[in-house]
Amino acid sequence: MAEKKYADTRADIEYERAVALNAAEDKRVQQAIENAYAAAEMGDFSLLEALGIDTTSAKAAYDAELELLVLKLNQAKNEAAGNSVTSGTGENSVSSSSSKKGNTSSSSNTKTETKKDSEYSGSGIYEAEFATEMANKLVSNMQAQNKSYSEVLDYIGSIKNGVIKQYGQEFWDKYVEVISKTYPGGSGYKEPEHLSTMESVMAFIKDSRNSSRFFTDDGYNLNAIRQLINNADLSEAERRELRAYYGISISSGGGKIGQM
Repeated sequence: MAEKKYADTRADIEYERAVALNAAEDKRVQQAIENAYAAAEMGDFSLLEALGIDTTSAKAAYDAELELLVLKLNQAKNEAAGNSVTSGTGENSVSSSSSKKGNTSSSSNTKTETKKDSEYSGSGIYEAEFATEMANKLVSNMQAQNKSYSEVLDYIGSIKNGVIKQYGQEFWDKYVEVISKTYPGGSGYKEPEHLSTMESVMAFIKDSRNSSRFFTDDGYNLNAIRQLINNADLSEAERRELRAYYGISISSGGGKIGQM
């Protein structure tokens, strides 16, 4: 199962990264290791190779994630197309579009579509969705590390050539566009204009389009939520209530993640 394969490879790579970081001589080396593993998540393994780190686990984790992503995209596409398909069982079950065109080779068409769906490089839609997925992942990782937008730009600049070489210019353009719009400080990033109630703040945080900003694999990104609450047009009493709801300590300046 793709989910289990992905989970297993992620566990392997996280253990390997922890071992490498523990063995690092200083913070500079640790940062280089962090950057190398982050680049590997984008499919650029050159930084790991430059550090003399075996890339077998990193490549396996990357392939497993790509396989899982393609599977999810295919499922979403099939669900979206489900409304045009007549449900049923047996050989007489056909799509509405097929019934209008008469008898065609359904098995041949199915094979062709399956092949197309499994090929990332053949679809502009997949290209954009994959670039968006990877960009959101980077945004989440960088925000969890409390990186500034300039630091994010430095990092993506270091992987630019490798990414374009592997995925192409269109992928890169979409990738950068998403980061610019979703990372605070980016040229395309915009703060919400009318968050004047507690409900609107909570709805904004829950909005799936903002998930990379306010959620991580470990829980809430408290720094991002604290900033949003502080910038909202609320009374101090409402701000305190929201901070308490999300488990944000007023005096805390460090805790970025809270359990959901």
